Amino acid sequence: IAHRYLRARPLPGSAEGLLKETLADAAPRGDKLVNAEDIIAIAERKVNVPIHKAGKAEAEQLLNLEELIHKKLIDQEEAVTAVSKALREYRSGLSRKGGPIATFLFVGPTGVGKTELSKILSKIQFGSTEQMVRFDMTEYQDKQSFFRFIGSPDGSVSGALTDAILQKPYSLVLLDEFEKAHPDILNLFLQVFDDGRLTDNLGRTADFQNTIIIATSNAHSEFIKTSLEAGKAMGDIGAELKKRLTDHFRPELLNRFSGIIVFKTLRPEDIQKIAAFQLNDLAATIKEAQGIDVVFGDAAVAEVARLGFDPVFGARPLRGVISDKLRSVFAEKILRGELARGQRVTVTAESGQFLFQ
Repeated sequence: IAHRYLRARPLPGSAEGLLKETLADAAPRGDKLVNAEDIIAIAERKVNVPIHKAGKAEAEQLLNLEELIHKKLIDQEEAVTAVSKALREYRSGLSRKGGPIATFLFVGPTGVGKTELSKILSKIQFGSTEQMVRFDMTEYQDKQSFFRFIGSPDGSVSGALTDAILQKPYSLVLLDEFEKAHPDILNLFLQVFDDGRLTDNLGRTADFQNTIIIATSNAHSEFIKTSLEAGKAMGDIGAELKKRLTDHFRPELLNRFSGIIVFKTLRPEDIQKIAAFQLNDLAATIKEAQGIDVVFGDAAVAEVARLGFDPVFGARPLRGVISDKLRSVFAEKILRGELARGQRVTVTAESGQFLFQ
């Protein structure tokens, strides 16, 4: 366990330290003996990821992971299936040894769920979206930015990537707009995907074996859109897309991903479902913070979807619409004393206006 999960400290020190912590934890209970489950429990507490063999409840959750994810993500069946399979393999101990837990390239238009699925996956595997480390690769397009990523040649400046993983070795690494990165940075990931480790210019080795790496790309989004409109099968689109992606990535890098996942463009009815999800989240926040029950009627959901849909940016504008038209209004009403704990509010819409009843 220490070798697999506590790699920041070498053996035997990491194993001895884990055993001492387990014994110290057992002492107040009067336990003079500890077993493997006790050690695993302490290790899980330290790294905040599941280590134990999946019990009945967790196994049931893993077997129904697609259903769980779809409670927060609309459509994108291929993507949901791929990440679910990867997590099941990992928790069953059957994933490939040496590299990261899984590596995916999510390809599709803006605002279709690539980042949202990454957040969901971070929460499922690592317990929180706080364990997601995000890089905007448009900031790493030139040679100088390469050294910001990996560290300066003279070792005077540490690298952003290795810093992040040394601080959060159990994390989901999100590489936004991966195709925009400098070629030298793309080449770094050949080693990361293969060996699960990277040494920076300070001589520090970052261990990626307990990470999930997701790279996103908008490349060839128009090809995906027109292919779907023409009724082509997702498998055929994916095969052709992989060929086209060699415009941006070396074939050997593409072949190292666990999967290259095509994300579909969203339909207006999908946007409405996403709007309902986000409004439910707002209602839950208001209930928890203020004790006020909020119900959003169908007309309100439809109006948010109408205002928040953008053919170019997909569902991305929805959060801004909800914040501007609803969240801020609720905040003002609460501060004015117009709403109080225990009240129930129904939000509807008429002629483009939201009504609070």
